[in-house]
Amino acid sequence: MLMTIGFVLSVFLTCSSDIGRENLIKYDDSDDGIVSYYDKNSIKRKSGIVQVWEEERYNTPESLREQIDQCNGDYEQQNKCDRLSFSKVLWEIDCEQDKVRLLISNIYNKDGNILFHSSYHYSGAREYINPNTIMDKLKNCVCK
Repeated sequence: MLMTIGFVLSVFLTCSSDIGRENLIKYDDSDDGIVSYYDKNSIKRKSGIVQVWEEERYNTPESLREQIDQCNGDYEQQNKCDRLSFSKVLWEIDCEQDKVRLLISNIYNKDGNILFHSSYHYSGAREYINPNTIMDKLKNCVCK
């Protein structure tokens, strides 16, 4: 019983609203400067499956490094990457099977314009959600 209360309290404290953006719920704040939110207004549920938009804000140079490295020295791409600020991803989470798949990924600049867009087929296989990961935190927030 005490363990259940602790888990519920942990999820409540982990999934908190960010002041000024009431629809965005912060669920992770990493040591490298990436702050992760989900949009509570975007949640769609059907038969144990949840679709939700996630937003990641890159608040430090370290948090941008991985994204910039993906540009692979291409000058045009590097020019875009130098201005990137945040990403939005549409996830599909199977709450009962602890699986997830990526549907859409957008990377934005500081002005809110899309720099990169990727769409993925709905028929793609779902991957298992590893325990104690950021995706596990998101699942715990939206599958309750």
